[in-house]
Amino acid sequence: METLLGEAGAIVQCEKTAADGFEAVTTFNPSVLVFDIELPGEDGYSLIRRVRDSQDGRPRIPAIALTAYARPEDRAQALQAGFDGYLAKPVDPLSLTSLVDALLRSARDPSRLSGNTLRPA
Repeated sequence: METLLGEAGAIVQCEKTAADGFEAVTTFNPSVLVFDIELPGEDGYSLIRRVRDSQDGRPRIPAIALTAYARPEDRAQALQAGFDGYLAKPVDPLSLTSLVDALLRSARDPSRLSGNTLRPA
């Protein structure tokens, strides 16, 4: 993922744990978050809830859930937890870069990013 997004022109910071990821959100100031659901010590659902709770009036950072769980109810759980996008593994590179692009465009036009759903361009 890091290489793929880097080759697409993104500046990427990767962390191995949810604690490090949470700290990076506050120091790195990312434009988009990409969290795996299965993280050591804390799952991605809990992590995105903490990020959302910590945003206190600041603009919502668009977030993508990556997971090996691909059932419709898994997608619904990710969106309900606070993710704006969802991709099942193995992740298709074009799907990832397209979703990142769509979320960035939505972040520039907040009326298109409402709550837990992404409205198509």
